[in-house]
This record gives sequence, C-alpha cells and structure tokens, in this order.
Amino acid sequence: MQLNFFSLAGFLAAVTSLLFGIAVLLKARPRKLGVLFFLLSLSVASWGGFATWIGAIRDANTALLAWRLAYAAGVTWAPVFFFHFVTVFCRINQKRLLFLHYVLGAASLLLAFTGLFFPSVRWTFNSMYHPRLGPFFIPYLVLWLGSIVWSHYCIVREYRATADGHRKNQIKYFFLATAIAYGGVSLGYLPKFGIDVYPWGDFTIALYPLIMSYAILRYRLMDIRIFVRRAVLLIGVYCVLVFVCIAGVALLHAGRSAANTSLPNLVLEIMLFGGILSIGPFLYAHAVRESSYFREQAMSGLTHELKGPLAAIESALDFLHEQRKSAPPGAQEAGYFDMIERNSARLRQFVDDLLQVFRGENKDVLLNIEEVNLTRLCQDAAGSYRSLAEGKGISIGLEGEGLGPDVVVRADKKKIEQVLSNLLSNAVKFTEKGGIKLSLAREGDP
Repeated sequence: MQLNFFSLAGFLAAVTSLLFGIAVLLKARPRKLGVLFFLLSLSVASWGGFATWIGAIRDANTALLAWRLAYAAGVTWAPVFFFHFVTVFCRINQKRLLFLHYVLGAASLLLAFTGLFFPSVRWTFNSMYHPRLGPFFIPYLVLWLGSIVWSHYCIVREYRATADGHRKNQIKYFFLATAIAYGGVSLGYLPKFGIDVYPWGDFTIALYPLIMSYAILRYRLMDIRIFVRRAVLLIGVYCVLVFVCIAGVALLHAGRSAANTSLPNLVLEIMLFGGILSIGPFLYAHAVRESSYFREQAMSGLTHELKGPLAAIESALDFLHEQRKSAPPGAQEAGYFDMIERNSARLRQFVDDLLQVFRGENKDVLLNIEEVNLTRLCQDAAGSYRSLAEGKGISIGLEGEGLGPDVVVRADKKKIEQVLSNLLSNAVKFTEKGGIKLSLAREGDP
C-alpha cells in the first residue's frame, strides 16, 4: 500500500478525533453535550478513516466508492451534529432548523451513492483520485457552508451575550478550534472543482482536538479536565519507562551482534522490560496522590454532584426569565424568584471557591473590600431562609436597634453573605419552635 500526505492527514484526523471524542463521551458534563460531541468526533473520524484509504487506492471504481462512503458516513453528518451541539452548548432553541438539518442529512446520505453526487473520479496530483461533481453537489455544498457559518454566528452571538468571563474563554477557544478545522477542510473542495491545489488544509483537523484539550485543561470546557490530565500523565509515565527499557536493552546488546543473542539473554531482556514497566502504576499512583494537579477525584465527584442540580436550577431560571417578559409575576412570586436567583449565584461562587482552595491556586485568602449595605444584606439573608423557617412553623426577625435602613460598612460582601448564610442555616436546622432573631448592632466607636 502506497500512502501519501492526504492519507496521513486523514489518519491523524481519524485517530485524534476518535480518541478525543471517546474521552469527552466518558467524562463530559452535561451528558447530552458529551454524546453530541462524540457523534461529531465520530463523523470526523469516519471521514479521516476513508481519507486514509482513498489516498492509497489506485483503482478508479474503488476510489469512487470510497469517496461516496466518506461523504455518506462522515462529511454529511459533521455539520448536522455540529449545529446540534451548538444549539445545546449555547442554550438556543431552534428545533425546526435542527429537524431540517437531520432531514437534509438523511437525503444526502441516500443521494451520495448516486451519480447526482459523484458520477466519476479523476486522477490528480499524480497520487490519488478526486471525484467529479454531479448536479446535486453544488446545492449540497451551499447548504453545508451555510450551516457552518450560521453555527459560528450563533457561537459569536452567545459570546457577546454572556457576561461571565470564564464562559467567554470557553466559547472563544471552541470557536477558534472549529473555525480553524472547518476553514482548513474547506480548501479540500478546490480539487473537486478542477482547481488542483493540494488539500494541505486537512491537517488542520488534527489541531482541533489540541485546541479543545487546552480549553478543557485551562477553562474546564465540558468538565473533563481531570480525565485529560490523568490520561496525559499515564501516557507520559509509560513513554519514559519505554525509553528506559530501550536504553537498557541497548546496553545489553552493546558489543554483541543480534545473531549471538541467546535464549537466556532474551529472557533477561523480557524480564527487564516487564520489571521496568511494572513500576508504571506505582509512579502514576504516587503522582496522583502527591500532586493536587492530579489529585481531584474526591473533589470532582463532590463538585459534579453540586453542579448537576445547580445547572438545572440555572436552566429553570433562564426559562422563567423568558416567562417574566410576557407575564410579569406578582410581588410575592417575584420575591421568591429573586431569592432563588441570588442563592444560585452564591452557590456557583461557593463551588468555584471550593475548587480553587482545594487545588491550592490561591494559598492566601484574597478579600474584595467594598462598601456594603449591611442592613440590606441582613434583610436579604433573612428573606432567603424565611420560607424554610415558616415551613417548620418558626419565624425569622431582623432587629437593627435604631441604626437606620442603611448601615454601610467596608467588607467583602461575598464573605459576609457566607457567614450570614451559615448562621441562619444552622439556626433554622436546630430551632424546633419559637423564632430566630437576627440582630444588627454597633459596638465601639464608628
């Protein structure tokens, strides 16, 4: 089999996309994003596998079949799954357009095996066959490019709409990875139109998992960072051990020809390989145990348990935001809504702070000192637990001892909120009857 650069690009795309897709499928949160990303990666890997084969084919009929299979199994479905992934990732509702994508994908799957798509192939670059275009391919390509452009527009719109800097970075790297990959692949269409420019852009597909991996490690995109870290650690440990094995065998063979290799020496080499490689699990376990960079299993389980319900609450809040535009709630309902929104934001901040402290990213506690209306903060804290207290038949009261409605102090607002929340949570939990009084008083000189 004679391979060329087209085959090499396809092989790299197949391997990197498939491995990355499996990693995301196993560990991604939320689960739906992981499944859609795996399907997208699988479609790209399918194209890469057929491209590897296409570069080695020297028969026109076989090449025509391979090109049709590559489009039916891979290229046709990549924009469909990509658009579906974008709708979930950006939390947009475009069900009709999504349904149209799947219908067009199914139609393209059937037409890919007819002369309407690729009627024949021609020999190009003195190394491989490229297809000639049928009458259906031009509208197919227009729809494909339109879908990719629209999907990236949705990503840009989500980037502009979000105020969360962390999510902005996630979106930025996701956009960069997909734009580079699709931009490079688009150059591969030129030979199909008779413009014989070699499809070097296919190599950009291998950059896509690398950029996405950086986004996962740096900005927790789809929350599979721990899995990627540990996989890289395990691969690195065994690469070092294999290098040591090769060096050891080279020393054993020094001054001795391969023909003089005896059975005892062969057994010694096998034992050397086995002994050195058996150290791998211990080195891996030691690195995971001693370094907080890898030692996040317990904390990751806890934060996933917290983030799951929290994500559901935030999704419900997004839905209620839309409902409030058409039907403004009453005063009581609005109060409950604001309470849920305020506490979900606090819980999100608490989870992030918990992870940050656990990783040791900030050994010193950093305070964000600002002017805080302590009276209002206490009122909000009491209101957050009032419904829970009333459910137990107890009351929560706030006494300010005549200090007025606006007692302003300089403090870290989030830390004060955490203190008040802990105090009230314990008070509600352990108070069986009567009431809870939250007092605000001044002591000493102002």
